[in-house]
Amino acid sequence: MGIFAKATIRLLLAFAVLYLLLFVLSADAHWLQGWLLWGLLAATVVANLVVLRRDPGLLAERMKPMLRAGQPLMDRILLLLFLACYGAWYFLMPLQHRLQPDVVLHPWLQAGGGLLALAGCVVILVCFAQNSYLSTVVRIQSERGHQLVDTGLYSVVRHPMYAGVLCLLPGAALLLSSSWGLLAGIAGIVVLYLRAVQEEKLLCQQLPGYADYVKRVRHRLIPYIL
Repeated sequence: MGIFAKATIRLLLAFAVLYLLLFVLSADAHWLQGWLLWGLLAATVVANLVVLRRDPGLLAERMKPMLRAGQPLMDRILLLLFLACYGAWYFLMPLQHRLQPDVVLHPWLQAGGGLLALAGCVVILVCFAQNSYLSTVVRIQSERGHQLVDTGLYSVVRHPMYAGVLCLLPGAALLLSSSWGLLAGIAGIVVLYLRAVQEEKLLCQQLPGYADYVKRVRHRLIPYIL
């Protein structure tokens, strides 16, 4: 079986899991905001797969396990912590809808959250298109001739994909009127920021040009702020 076929199977499984978590946990098949989030995430995954098909090297890298031999211990710990926060974020939002169905934010807040989540998904997708070395593991991909990427979104902030996640997690929580999801999302963002700090220690040491890049592009996630 080819690597693209394997990625497609993962895609179908992801759709099924997303559906089960949202609508089985919420016990509400008519949950409009849940359908909006599911559609947004599903569309992002499909678009991402299209981008990855045009970059076989990146597709192969993304299909590798998230935890690997030789991975820095701190990166392994922070990755596991983020995955726990992400899982809690996705689990708690439909659960709160089921247990507290009367908790509903103002429609304008929900709409703002939806737009923020959409912006986050677009940023994440653009990162995949602009950075062929976007691995799940902090490492120098010397076998692929790893080079510094400092154009596009990477000329604005040093970790634009994390910036996209920073928009997606709280945005989706607002869309779904979930304070529980918002707290889990904020925790995940904190972990991602710590991971970005750890990543840069390795990149400054091992990736040519990265130390100068840090001096040119001053902010990690949000221009002029963070």
